[in-house]
Amino acid sequence: MREAKLIRMPVAGAAPGKRTKSIPPTQAAVDALPFGSGTWRIEGSMGLYVRCRAQSKSFLVQRKVNGKLVQKVIGQVSLAEAR
Repeated sequence: MREAKLIRMPVAGAAPGKRTKSIPPTQAAVDALPFGSGTWRIEGSMGLYVRCRAQSKSFLVQRKVNGKLVQKVIGQVSLAEAR
């Protein structure tokens, strides 16, 4: 099995030196993430993130609704279901 390449992309408008973690939109890349590594942005899907906790991985979506940032936890599903 080919190992997924993890990419760090700069955040537009972020302070110099500040970066975000992002991964390609494949199930293999999500599966390759180590547990406990934090929150990763899914490239190509606005507001879709995967959160890697100590023993589980779950998806969440962030959107602005009426000017407020709203976060909805999708849960432990596959990438295809989360999208």
